[in-house]
Amino acid sequence: MNYNIIPYKVSVIVLLVLTAFYLAIYALQPDPGLSLQPHPDGWFVDDVEDCGITPCPVVSGDIITAVDDITFEESRNDRRLAPFTQSPGEHVTLQLQRGTQSLVVDWFMPTTDGLGFSRLLAVFFVMPFLVAAGFIAYQVPENQVRNPHGRKLFIVVLVSYALFLVSGLLSFTLLAGASLVSHALAWIQAGTMTELHWELPERLESRPLPGRKVMYAFLGVFALMEILQLLPWRAYYLACAIQVVVPGLMLFWRVARGIAVKPSLIMLAGVILSWLPAVIWMLTTNESTSPNLIYTAFVSVMLLVWPFFYIYANYRQNLSASLEKMGRQWIIVLSFTSLSGIVLTIVTVVAGTVFGWTAYQIVNSAFIGIAILLIATLSFRPFEQLIDKLLYGESNHLLNLAAKHMSENLISLGDPHGLEDYATYFCQLLEIYRCAIYIKDEESGEFRMIFARGGVRAEDVTGLGDVPRYLKPGSNVWQWARVSLPLIIRGTPNGYWLLGARGDDDFYSPRQINTMFQMAGGLAAGLEMRRQRDSLEAQLEVIVNQERMAALGRMAASIAHQINNPLQVLVGSLEAYGGYGDPGLQNQYLIKAH
Repeated sequence: MNYNIIPYKVSVIVLLVLTAFYLAIYALQPDPGLSLQPHPDGWFVDDVEDCGITPCPVVSGDIITAVDDITFEESRNDRRLAPFTQSPGEHVTLQLQRGTQSLVVDWFMPTTDGLGFSRLLAVFFVMPFLVAAGFIAYQVPENQVRNPHGRKLFIVVLVSYALFLVSGLLSFTLLAGASLVSHALAWIQAGTMTELHWELPERLESRPLPGRKVMYAFLGVFALMEILQLLPWRAYYLACAIQVVVPGLMLFWRVARGIAVKPSLIMLAGVILSWLPAVIWMLTTNESTSPNLIYTAFVSVMLLVWPFFYIYANYRQNLSASLEKMGRQWIIVLSFTSLSGIVLTIVTVVAGTVFGWTAYQIVNSAFIGIAILLIATLSFRPFEQLIDKLLYGESNHLLNLAAKHMSENLISLGDPHGLEDYATYFCQLLEIYRCAIYIKDEESGEFRMIFARGGVRAEDVTGLGDVPRYLKPGSNVWQWARVSLPLIIRGTPNGYWLLGARGDDDFYSPRQINTMFQMAGGLAAGLEMRRQRDSLEAQLEVIVNQERMAALGRMAASIAHQINNPLQVLVGSLEAYGGYGDPGLQNQYLIKAH
């Protein structure tokens, strides 16, 4: 079984089709409707492409002199295009000069602007990748060796992601770009991702990453920010306050607990500085839409760059291999969430048409719905089981067969031949070419290899610890082993079961590692039964020998007692005779008695 139930070519085709679909949607979006040229009295309508109203109230040759009763002479933003002064999807009042006539028309923004559409694309394309990043970080351990097609698929993923990144950035205004730089610097300096994940790599060897918890927090805050966008523009003050209060509470908690406060101080300063461009722009221009623009740019771009922060924070020791590992499994999660997001957006558009929503409300409602969908997806246990089945279904089935076989023949593991037979069966079943079993010698305390497969040489395993772990590929010590399973007996490792690559794929899921660790416990139980049996046999032999020697001693004492009684009678008689008879005759009897 290869690393993925979806063939490599199919994965590449699906990925390219999805990328082409997203880019096509972006390329085919309608223009704002009016092609305008600067004019001394306002803006000259050079061409009308789509205005969303039939018949269109604006025709070529018109001059837009004011928007919503604000003339360009009075406006401090006379260099901005008039139709972009309002949120997309809303009606605006245009004052037109058509020849000698002065007209007031109600004009409808036909579609969301490029910035809002790039955010919608981020929902379809980047959010699934974000979910995949969190999910795979939860499921995938570090330091997996590359498979034959991993590099190719990784290149396809990276190129597709880069294309979308470029297309999204092209839609940002210079103001949004300046805000992007400000926010990026603030996030990097604040070390938000570093504070969340900096200690995680040290725990990778013992358990998977808690990626879902991080995703919950991020998506929850993000959904809250989107909900605030539906409120009046003053809600942005609330959004600013939330982003300042949260680091402030963290700072207070650190001070109360006596923990280092420098990270929280930097984070708090970074958040405050990141909002300065929006506040300054709003105060100097008196524009309520500018915070919307800046915040949307900030959120959209952070959606693009946040996965890289996340990956680097979790896998900074081996970034390229981690990206490649995520790329080869990303396609399944991406397909599921993308299709669900498309369906949900279609439903939102239909509902918005029925209930008379504006395009702006439709976009935000779709975004909130998709955020909730992603949170529900991460919380939905069957989805995790589905992903596990798609990725590792056959290998999980084979592993269950091996575990069942062990439970039925546990007593045989105490025999050297039985242990060797089972280890060979396990490796052949799962297509593991190399494996080895080490047992600790009770006298010397050293680990000696009692079983090996695939030409494995004995190695020093003293530093592998007492928890299952992944062995980094390419190291000078372990050229072949990928997983170390300790054989725990009475709370301490009494041996190790080392496993190499599985066929053409070196990947073991955390669930498989957990199952194999339990199987290693069964193997340790079998070896412990063998040790106890040998110990009992040795103790029995000692007891038998002691009882045999005791029996011989009792028999010798009995014989000596039986011999000693007649001699005592004879000696007593001779002594009595010596008192009455000839002493010489007594000496003759004594000499004969001796």
